[in-house]
Amino acid sequence: MVRIPRRLRKNRFRFVLIKDGSKFPFEKKWTTENNYPWYHKKFLDHIEQGGNYGVVCGYGNILVIDCDTEKVDERVRNCFPDTFVVKTGSGGYHHYFICKDLDKSIRLKDDEGVNVGDIQYKGKQVVGPNSNHPNGNKYRVVEDREIKEIYDEEVKEMFDDMIVSRTGREIAKDEELEMKKEYNGSICGISVADVVSLRGLFKREGTEYQGAHPIHGSSTGRNFTLNVKKNTWYCWRHDVGGGPYSLLAIKHGLIKCEEAGRGALDSQTFQKVLKIAKEKYGVKNKGDCL
Repeated sequence: MVRIPRRLRKNRFRFVLIKDGSKFPFEKKWTTENNYPWYHKKFLDHIEQGGNYGVVCGYGNILVIDCDTEKVDERVRNCFPDTFVVKTGSGGYHHYFICKDLDKSIRLKDDEGVNVGDIQYKGKQVVGPNSNHPNGNKYRVVEDREIKEIYDEEVKEMFDDMIVSRTGREIAKDEELEMKKEYNGSICGISVADVVSLRGLFKREGTEYQGAHPIHGSSTGRNFTLNVKKNTWYCWRHDVGGGPYSLLAIKHGLIKCEEAGRGALDSQTFQKVLKIAKEKYGVKNKGDCL
């Protein structure tokens, strides 16, 4: 009989039915309807008969960092509090956390595009401890600790280089292209480092600088990234980014950080941005540049 660890026997957590030796729920609509509290008779009957089970992520704010490689596992252990950990049947690790505000699950990949892990949240499930892996090995609790709480900002910041979808970074490129097209290169450029000083506020990490957001701050001190070479910025709290024009607009109260993105700088707003850039940052018309 499969037993549910006491750390998971909470009323707010939910579970799904999986066949022995499988990894996937066999009931349809398991994300919304066919999931159960640990004490539900149907669920208990299933595991008493030797079935596997899955822990539904998102319910009770459970987040599981699924580490397929040693690099991801080491980063979790070094950057997050010690928590409840399960070793998977394939040799990886599931680190369980409580996280209230993450908006979606996240796929992690290395520089060559190979999947190295997942941050499992709403709409996902992981095979529960004491279940049987398809290869015959068991999922085993290896660190029986209280499930600790972490924050969505921390998750996104710590896996910056492994996150596949970087909407804010793409928006940054779009913004620069839009401005060049709209104004035909008629003004001299401005750097994100001209808008936000790097001195003493940011830590260099490779080609980027990371620190607290200069306007709305950060609970972790690491929710804002500047890339001087690409002339872009990115806010992990709001998953938005841009170039120096939008950063200047945020700094001077023309738009809010969460409003940054494609179309945020309409012609009227940009004219205000340009006026500030000329008056406070020394930006000139292209013909006046040296």
